Amino acid sequence: MKIFIHYTLLFIAIFTILNAKDINSSKNMCDHKNLEVCLENGYQYFIGENVKKDMNKAIKYFTIACKNGDDIGCYNMGIIYDLGVNKKQSFLKARKFYAKACKGKNALGCYNLGLMYDKGEGVIKNYTIAAKYFNLACKNGNTGGCVNLGYMYDKGEGVEQSFLKAKDLYVKACKNNDTSGCYNL
Repeated sequence: MKIFIHYTLLFIAIFTILNAKDINSSKNMCDHKNLEVCLENGYQYFIGENVKKDMNKAIKYFTIACKNGDDIGCYNMGIIYDLGVNKKQSFLKARKFYAKACKGKNALGCYNLGLMYDKGEGVIKNYTIAAKYFNLACKNGNTGGCVNLGYMYDKGEGVEQSFLKAKDLYVKACKNNDTSGCYNL
C-alpha cells in the first residue's frame, strides 16, 4: 500500500513557535536575515499566534527565509502553493519550492516532490523520478519516502523489481515506528 500523505502542517518544522512579545522588533530582526525569526513570524501569521492571521505576511516571511537558503521556508512555500492556501495554487511553483527544500536536504520537500511525480500532479507522471525523490526523502529520515520507495521496488514501478530491497525499506520504516512499513512486511 503506497501512502499519499501530504505533510500539510507547517509547524512540523524543527523550530517551535516562540511567543513573540514584541512582533515589531522580531520583524526588524528578520529584515536582517535572522532566518529563525523569519520562520517564527511566518508561523505566527499563518496560524494567528499573537497576531492577526495574515497569509500574505506569512508568505512574505517564508519567502525571505527561502530566498536566504532556509530549506524549511522553501518547504512551507511549497505547501502553500501545492495546497492553494490563500487561493495561490500553482503546482509549478510548489515543485520549484520543494526542489529548493530538497536540495537543502529537507526530507519533506523530497517526499512531496516524489508524490508529485508519482501522481503526475503538475508534472508528467514519472515513476523513475518519483523513486529518486522518495530515495532522497528516505535517506534524509522520512519514513514515508522509505515506504513509497519500498512499494515501487515491490511492484517494479520506476525501478527494477526487488523484493529484498522492498523488504529492507519496509523494515527501515517499521523500525522508525511507521505502521505502513510494518503493514507491508
